[in-house]
Amino acid sequence: MSVVDDLEDFLPAIKEELQSLPLAHVSQDSKANNRIPFLLDEINKKIMSTQPTYVDKDKVYQRSAFLFPGDCRIWNKLSVNMSKNVTLCSKRADIVEVSKAYMKDGDLREVQRGLFLSPSLVSGYTALKCCL
Repeated sequence: MSVVDDLEDFLPAIKEELQSLPLAHVSQDSKANNRIPFLLDEINKKIMSTQPTYVDKDKVYQRSAFLFPGDCRIWNKLSVNMSKNVTLCSKRADIVEVSKAYMKDGDLREVQRGLFLSPSLVSGYTALKCCL
């Protein structure tokens, strides 16, 4: 709620609390939607907009990628190639996620493959225009 309501005074305390969660809570979160790294990223964005200090956002996702290597949403923030590989090997990924993973590569062949899998994605057509 503090992130949505822009309550900047509470953000550092919330960030510290989320970073110090025990592994049992983090693993329970991964079974649901794995929201902890995304919340930490949003909090870091809010803190950086108010305070011009350096915040290492990749550290949040690197920790989550180490704990949950099969989650393609976490790898999207770290590496395009690794995200594509994890998405292709994942049993949880639907066809839209696989299509988006192909399109993020930027190669004409991969973009065409992504459009073949999911032709209703508008982002695929813009990626195709960028390739041509």
